[in-house]
Amino acid sequence: QTVHCLYFFFFQAEDGIRDFCLSRGLGDVYKRQYQRRVHGEQMQRGEDTNPQFQHNAGNTETFAVDEDKPLVAKAGVGSHSMKSTNLEAAYNIYKVCIGIGILILPSVFKQTGWLLSFVLIGIFALICYYCMCLILKVSDRLRRNDLTLYDLGERFYGEQMSLMIKLCIVFIQGGTAIVYLAFVRDYLKAISCEIGIQSTCTHDTYSLLFAMLIILPLSLITNFHFFSYVSIVASVLQMVIFVVLSGHHVTRLGSFAALSIANPESLRFTIGNFIFVFEGVPTIMEIRRSMQTPSSLPSVLGKVYVFASLVCFIFALLGYWAFGNETSSIILFNYDLARPLFFSLVFGYMLIILLSFPIQFFPILECMQSSQKFKDYIRDHSQLLFFRFLFVLFFAFCAFFIQSLDLAVNFIGAFFAGPISFIFPIMIYNKFFEKEMSESKIWLHRFLIFIGVVASIIGSAGSLEKIAGLFI
Repeated sequence: QTVHCLYFFFFQAEDGIRDFCLSRGLGDVYKRQYQRRVHGEQMQRGEDTNPQFQHNAGNTETFAVDEDKPLVAKAGVGSHSMKSTNLEAAYNIYKVCIGIGILILPSVFKQTGWLLSFVLIGIFALICYYCMCLILKVSDRLRRNDLTLYDLGERFYGEQMSLMIKLCIVFIQGGTAIVYLAFVRDYLKAISCEIGIQSTCTHDTYSLLFAMLIILPLSLITNFHFFSYVSIVASVLQMVIFVVLSGHHVTRLGSFAALSIANPESLRFTIGNFIFVFEGVPTIMEIRRSMQTPSSLPSVLGKVYVFASLVCFIFALLGYWAFGNETSSIILFNYDLARPLFFSLVFGYMLIILLSFPIQFFPILECMQSSQKFKDYIRDHSQLLFFRFLFVLFFAFCAFFIQSLDLAVNFIGAFFAGPISFIFPIMIYNKFFEKEMSESKIWLHRFLIFIGVVASIIGSAGSLEKIAGLFI
């Protein structure tokens, strides 16, 4: 007698696929079902949920698929051709370092002394680079290039750490954007007074409106890769400006012996500026995700930091040496803007600042988009663009109240950039590699955290002291 058997197979369909992609096999479906059950427990223990590698206190397990990663990358994000080369990434990193901060450094050299400033530039550049590499090592071990600093903070220390990191990022990037606008406002006022336009010379409104005409269209661009091309043009133009201005400084150098060598008492008013120049953890993480070869970032980052440190020192020293005790808080205001050459150079630098302004948006928006409440409120692209528009208006409003750019930069650098540059990265690294660290590295990290805490306290206290003096 012949027995006929009929088999029925039921498969759970993959959801979320809207574009063509090659099948990875039905086995992934069942592995994903398993991971969905353990994902919540792993996050509570601070373990990695990466599909190919999971590390926690020496335990290694293998999972096939990460539930949080889409099967198909978003357009323009996963495509290799749409990502930045190492050279483009280097330009982006250079723009992060060389912005408004370098224009304040000649005044910082005047207050702190050229030799002490040189030492501090080297120290803070080295520490910032080291701490960035620590975070990159954690991401490499997790094999997750999509993680942000606050994601890592939440994995190992919970939501409170994540919230503190997000607040620091928002205030650093937002504060920088506000300082950019305040600089443009002051520059346009100086130009207006020079050529006799009283309406702009005496009112900030018209200056800020002009800046908004340039910033608003750029701020609506949501593809970070676009600014790779902008950064290349801006960086080349910036270097030309630095070379020409440095050449002018050389022609009017005074007595080197008259320069201040070291003035430690003024550090409470200047130390935040050194941190501010080299702080860049939030933007560096964004740059890494935009690279074709993320693994090459530490090498690119190191080369750019060495070059940026030299540029900062040479430009600041020559500027202080050329103008001495007359060095302005923003050195561009020391030049005779009635001369066409200096007018063109300073105007060009103002355009560079304006073109760099939208880059400050990406870390802020990423922090907010990680919140479920933000996702519930901002549901489509038009709402996101409108939100960015409102943010620009808010920054312009805040720029009205910034009267001392060096004071604002010192406070931002000390109070917000200090913890995110020296403290949080080391804490995350120590938590992840706690069973692999040598005793010497443990003490080194304790020392670096101590430096970060002391620098943040000193700089914040000095800034608050000056702010209080403005209202008394």
